[in-house]
Order: sequence, then C-alpha cells, then structure tokens
Amino acid sequence: GALIVRPPAFGSSVTTVSIFIEDGGPDNDVQTWQDNSFFVRTLMIYVKPTRAIVQTPVGTIQSQRPLISWSGLWETDTKWRLWITNKTSGRNPLIDEITTNTNFTPTVDLGLGVVEVFLQGITADGQRLPWSKVHRFEINTAPLVSPVGSRITSGTPVFTWSDVPGATAWEVFLSNTSTGQNPLIREVVTQRTWTPPQPLGISAWQFWARALVGDKYAGAWSPPVSFAVATAPTPLGPTISTVSQRPQFTCSAVPGATRYGFYVQNLVTGQVVANVSGLSQPAWTPATAIPFGAYRWWAIAETATGFRSNWSAAVDLTIGDRPVLLSPRGNTSSTASAARWLPIRNAIYYEVWVNLVDPPISAVYTRTGITGTRHEFSPALARDRTYRIWVRAALTPDSFTPWSVVTEFRLT
Repeated sequence: GALIVRPPAFGSSVTTVSIFIEDGGPDNDVQTWQDNSFFVRTLMIYVKPTRAIVQTPVGTIQSQRPLISWSGLWETDTKWRLWITNKTSGRNPLIDEITTNTNFTPTVDLGLGVVEVFLQGITADGQRLPWSKVHRFEINTAPLVSPVGSRITSGTPVFTWSDVPGATAWEVFLSNTSTGQNPLIREVVTQRTWTPPQPLGISAWQFWARALVGDKYAGAWSPPVSFAVATAPTPLGPTISTVSQRPQFTCSAVPGATRYGFYVQNLVTGQVVANVSGLSQPAWTPATAIPFGAYRWWAIAETATGFRSNWSAAVDLTIGDRPVLLSPRGNTSSTASAARWLPIRNAIYYEVWVNLVDPPISAVYTRTGITGTRHEFSPALARDRTYRIWVRAALTPDSFTPWSVVTEFRLT
C-alpha cells in the first residue's frame, strides 16, 4: 500500500506520522505466521521552509510606518529582499530593500489604502528562494481636526485638519446634536480647510473629516470636534435716551433662533424691571410704564429645543427728559470724586451744578461745556463736607433739558 502525507505548507515544522497495521483475524493462510497481531511504526518528517511568512501588521491600522515582521528560515545567515507596494495608490514598488533582520520599520510613509508586502530569502551562497505569499493590510489613518472653541459666536467657523499621506481629497461631515440632524452637511473637498457655506444657527454641533484616495479608498473618520454656536443678537434700540416710558426694545434676528428675550435692570438701584422670554419676534414693548431713570438692557435668542445664545452686549439707556446721575452718591472717597451720568440724545454739552449742604452755600462748584459724561472736580471739593449735585444737557446753545434729580453725597 501507499500513504501520502502533506505537511503544512511554507512554514518550518516537524510532523510525526504513526502507522498502525493490524491483521484482521484467522485466514487459514499457513504463510501468515501469526493471526490477530498488529505493529506500529513511527517516523518524523522535518520540513525545511523556503518561504517566509509575514506576521505583522495585520488587519487595519492607523500607523503610516508600522513594524513589519516575519518568520525566518533555518539558515542563520539568510538575507531578505523586502518588496512593499501600495495597491490603492498604485505605487509599486513603494519600498525595495535588502535587510538581514526579520523585521523592518519603514522610513517613509506607506500612504493611505491597501498595502502589500512580499519577502524573498537570499541564502549565503546567493541563492534566491521563492517569494512569500502576499501579505495585505490596510492603513486608514484619521486626520486630527483643530479645535474651534467649545462655545463660539461666529456661525462660519473655519475648520482645518492635519494631512494624511496619500490623501487626494477629504470628506467633511457636520451634524446638529441639538436637533438630531445627522448629517446636516456631508461633502467632499480638495483642501484641508472648510467653512460652512451658510452661517450655522445657534445650536450644539459636531464636525468630522476623513481622508480619501479618489473614489478608491476612505480612511477613518477623525475624532469629533464638538462645539456650540452661541451668536448673540445685536441690540437695535432704544439707545442713549428716550422720553417714552414704554419704549420698544428690539434686536437683530439670529439664525436658528425661534424665540427671544430681554432683560432690563436699573443702573442705580440694581433692580430688575423686566426679564421676558419666549417672544416669537425680536421685539418687546413693556405693558406698563418704566419709571424715569438710568437703565441697562440686554437681549438673548433661543432655539425650539431650548438652546440659548450668549447675551448681547449691554446697552445703557436713560428713560426721561433729563440726564441721570450715576455718581457720586452717599459717602464718597476723595480719590473717586468724579461725576458720571448717562447721556441724553442730541446733547451738545453738559453742565454741572454743586451746592454745599452745611453750611448751605449755593453754586460752590459749577462747570459748563462738558462734552463727555464724566467730569473730574477741579479744583477738588473740600473733604468732610456734604454736597448736592445736578447735571443738565444742552440740546442747542439756547435750549436745555431740566436739571437731573438731585443727588446728595459726602466727600470723605
């Protein structure tokens, strides 16, 4: 009979073969010296490999310069010819080198896509052994997107990201995590930078990018960049001053916003006189009159899902027909002895009038032609005295507002 044994292909191995032979029983054959007997023969087959087996890397990796390792041959002085190609880009050979080691780390980037590795052993006498079987792995390096800030005011942020060797184009992906629109935008670009074609609305967002090799291969997506667009509305009016005690507060519309709010605070007392929200339009008129005085107000926008923008810039406002003094008030340090007030619309200059309370002396200090809304007393007022101060605005050389409400202060 015959027995055919096939050891494992290519690799070095030792195969043990045991042969068991048994006589099947009495057969009335006088030539058979013993019935019902058996015997075992064992032999070992040593396979000497002639091809290497590439062991690493395997599967899909991120590294552009991975460690490539392979099994050796029995000959201790074998050299290796290493041949590497990038099947996706068509670079063949990408690397063609001779090495005496059983591992190799490229000194150049292998590029995005499918990489193929071949090895050929070269014996000490120069004999070239068969090439190894092709070993394939993928490189899908992800780019890194630069952060744009966790909460930004611009609806047109500029995204940039790192290069990926072998990339010929890029795919960008933008989703709105507040509304669940995923993706809101997905497109291919040729540069490593991208700006939304239209301003993004106030909301929470995530952005990704990945490298492409034409239409042949797509790399891994970058880690997401999370950010919020919190563009504040622009206050439109009223500004400076108004004689109306029920002025209409307005602000600009904000992309993505469906509701608006306004906040009004008395500058002197700190009292909140209005805090309204949920307005369908960026405008609000108080239902009741706001007392004459100095105020500061802000506007805010909000989405249907409850995402709120930043508050707008503050606007200082005088409600009434005369300036409102902000300082000095009460006990005042001599180092802070300056008068401040809110402006009046169309004022060409201001006048200040100061009386001494005890002893009562009128007009101990007066100034006219003040063009700003702050005035340093010069010469300085005497310390440890109590004063009363007024301010008024000149609308024309011959027309003035009424004097402000009197304010009393003591200079310490």
